[in-house]
Amino acid sequence: MVKDALEDFRVGSGDGCTMGPIITSAQYEKVTGILESAEAEGVQVYRMGVVEQDRGWFVPPTLLTGLTNDHPLAREEIFGPVAAVIPFDDDEGAISLANDSDYGLVAGLWTASLSRAHRVAARLEAGQVFINEYFAGGVETPFGGYKQSGFGREKGIAALHHYCQLKTVTARL
Repeated sequence: MVKDALEDFRVGSGDGCTMGPIITSAQYEKVTGILESAEAEGVQVYRMGVVEQDRGWFVPPTLLTGLTNDHPLAREEIFGPVAAVIPFDDDEGAISLANDSDYGLVAGLWTASLSRAHRVAARLEAGQVFINEYFAGGVETPFGGYKQSGFGREKGIAALHHYCQLKTVTARL
């Protein structure tokens, strides 16, 4: 399901593109270097979708397979359109894999069962969980992670609390 969805991505800055570039040349070099090292190491690297431009900092959505959860590519935040795909047998195995990380910014899960999705999402140690999609959410949705992936929240009502100084005043009349 994920692989099929990624095939339809159009990467670039033109009309009809669904994903833009990496934000800096340094990050682009880091992400492409990681992918080149992964291929040299024998990791299966699947670049998905179509890149509409032949220059710039464009990296297509990429899936890495053949990894175990202790591999650095499965444990580190790459900050690029790269996902490690690791098989699991059941919900418990998926939750265990996902939570076995020092990070917890965002999680995504795909399933046809909305009730199953909510049961799993409740147990994931991540600041945001996306079901059957993966995006940054609107300005009204709080953003921030668990563990080493952030402190506090940005966006939404939760972020406004950082700008408030609460005071309680009581009086007997």
